[in-house]
Amino acid sequence: MKEIESTRSQIQLSDLPEFDDRIKSIQDEVLAGVSSFREVQQMYAREKQDKEPKRMPFAKTRNTALDITESMSSNPQQLQTQLVIEQDAIVSWDSLREGLEELNELIHDFSSLVHEQQDTIDSIESNIESAQVNVEDGTSQLGKASKLKIATYPLIGAVVGGICGGPVGLAIGLKPELQ
Repeated sequence: MKEIESTRSQIQLSDLPEFDDRIKSIQDEVLAGVSSFREVQQMYAREKQDKEPKRMPFAKTRNTALDITESMSSNPQQLQTQLVIEQDAIVSWDSLREGLEELNELIHDFSSLVHEQQDTIDSIESNIESAQVNVEDGTSQLGKASKLKIATYPLIGAVVGGICGGPVGLAIGLKPELQ
């Protein structure tokens, strides 16, 4: 039908009536075939909808078979143009519906992956918190060790000085502590 329409647009105005007469029977056959195809397709779609659970209620097919049969009595060119437009719209809606179904499936897959990895994420979070506590404890222990190190040098000097030099050695050994 699209090709007939594009060919018709290339014909001179004086030859249009003859062209229309020659293709009228072909157009009628094509329109009847398309109408019967749409009816069968809609019947199949209704059966499929009745059998399948509804996952996406907003993705419904349009009922254009009634529109086509109602407009059969109008101008064939107008009907042809309307049929082409409706077919393009149906293809577009079907493509959109398929895209939304695919998006819905991807979202569900992503959600299940997140749920599967939740235990691992919780374990990592627990390990990070444990490491933080251990770092704080280690810092505290290093501070205490540093203070003990500073306090032990003068005591060791006093003990060594007391052993080696008696009371004078003891006084010399304690002297750095007093400073």
